[in-house]
Amino acid sequence: MTRLAISLLLLAGLAGAQDTGRFRRVFSTSEDVTQKQRLEAIEGLGDADSVEIASLLVDAYLFLENEAGEDIERRRPGLQRDEKDRSLNPLRKEIDEVRVVQEALENRLQKLKTPEAIERLVDRALGSTRLPLSLRLRLIRRAESLTDDQLVGRSFPRAKSTEDLLVALRFAESLGPRASVWVQPVLRALKHKESIVREHAAAALARMASPESIEPLIERLGEEEGRTQERMGEALEILTRQPIGTSKVAWDRWLEAEGQPYVSGNVKLGGGKPTKPSHSNASRYHSIPVDGESVLYLIDSSLSMNQTLRGKQADEKDETRWMRARDELIRVLGELSPEKRFNIVHFAGTLEQFQPKMVKATPANVRRAQQWLREIELKFGTAIYDALERAFIIAGRGTFDRYYECQVDTIFLLTDGRPYVGNQPDDPKRILAAVKRWNALNQVTLHVIGLGNDVPRGFLKSLATDQKGSLILERAGDKGTADQ
Repeated sequence: MTRLAISLLLLAGLAGAQDTGRFRRVFSTSEDVTQKQRLEAIEGLGDADSVEIASLLVDAYLFLENEAGEDIERRRPGLQRDEKDRSLNPLRKEIDEVRVVQEALENRLQKLKTPEAIERLVDRALGSTRLPLSLRLRLIRRAESLTDDQLVGRSFPRAKSTEDLLVALRFAESLGPRASVWVQPVLRALKHKESIVREHAAAALARMASPESIEPLIERLGEEEGRTQERMGEALEILTRQPIGTSKVAWDRWLEAEGQPYVSGNVKLGGGKPTKPSHSNASRYHSIPVDGESVLYLIDSSLSMNQTLRGKQADEKDETRWMRARDELIRVLGELSPEKRFNIVHFAGTLEQFQPKMVKATPANVRRAQQWLREIELKFGTAIYDALERAFIIAGRGTFDRYYECQVDTIFLLTDGRPYVGNQPDDPKRILAAVKRWNALNQVTLHVIGLGNDVPRGFLKSLATDQKGSLILERAGDKGTADQ
């Protein structure tokens, strides 16, 4: 090698070290550092791909999470008050700027390809309880790229908390049939006291494709109800490719008549597509079944709701969007069974909440809610982000991105317009990203209803699809067009 070539290599190594040093500096302090400088530092890493780079990126993400947490904590009191708090929007801007850098870090993490770097990411996801839950779940997906040699000798991850167990189950799900040696600990999770764990255990078993899981899943159908029962049925349909649904009696009959070759391992498992439950007996809100046990309604109370579906200003004979939304909610509240829980938030530029927490749908509570809806006055603004953020606070989400026992299983969001922050159009991408973070485990199903001809259809469709919900668009002369 020539002296010039050696010099160039040394210079390249020095430049790389300097870029790593700059990266460490901008992600170790919040003083006199801009988010632009941080984005530049990420770019400055170039194509470096190593265990060190993997650790640097994850540590930087965690640093920013703590930085954002301070602003989120300052936002919470104002967000939970019904009167307008002018500090919310500047804090929201600072949080959004941090999230942009975190997304750049996530994108850079996805570019890591070396086996050693991927193994480091998976180990951090499994072992680092300080990391945000949404990041742990994203990193654990990289487990599918682990080599067989990297899996040799691994046991099912030890879990000290519900969050750890959920991450471990996602680990098994990502590995698919290669995790079949762990079928017993996953089957034990199928009996966990928390329904979200049982649902994730069922999802993992569906991907692991082990014959040992068929009979325990059928048995669970008789113990579960609602969404968790549906998840057990979906897992069985994926495993067996049989469209039988959620009836334990029907599955027992299938097992006796046709199921033994599947249980004995003589039929290849997996690859089925779950059927969509009918919910034929459920009450419907804007054509969407109200099948949840704890339902939160977010209803747009902006001034534009005083228009008709066609978009013109209403006269005394016309039904306005607000009348349509209010009367439909009044009707569906009256159909809730008393054991179900509900709450309502209406939003314009400010938010107002019916009750501080979810309440039983007793006749007295329903009457109070119906009267409360009749007294709402329409105002300026369409603060969809704030409404959804408050919804997940009601559900039980804390300041930081951690597992929480969810108090809500279904949210209905109804709006007639585009999202605003203050008097400026909001960025739909920021709302979609935030809701994915708040609902990282899909504990909540989010249904969306758009009223009128000028709703942001693409944004609303993405919001519903991301959160496993339905989208209904009600246009002039066409009430209840499903777009699912």
